[in-house]
Amino acid sequence: MAQQQARQFPLATVPVQEGGWLSPSGAYYPCSFGSHHQAAMEVAGVGPGELEVRGWVHISDSQIVSEGELTQPQLDTLFDMYMVNPESSLGRSIAAHVKWQE
Repeated sequence: MAQQQARQFPLATVPVQEGGWLSPSGAYYPCSFGSHHQAAMEVAGVGPGELEVRGWVHISDSQIVSEGELTQPQLDTLFDMYMVNPESSLGRSIAAHVKWQE
């Protein structure tokens, strides 16, 4: 099985319902359901827990997981993702998480 190459995508080119990782600089790295661990290894060479400690946001359709405060670039990207489809489960998860962060 060929290993998926982790790449950064502009939001306009990715299905926003897809989960992924959001770097502290606001770069979004999508990955499919069940592949967050593999994507974390490809993006940074560490597991999901270590990425979260380093300030990355774990995005899935049903939840947003982050350690500590979100950076302004992360908030900007999450806002863009929310605006694409605010009524989706991802949009509702983003809104709930950002409100919780306030």
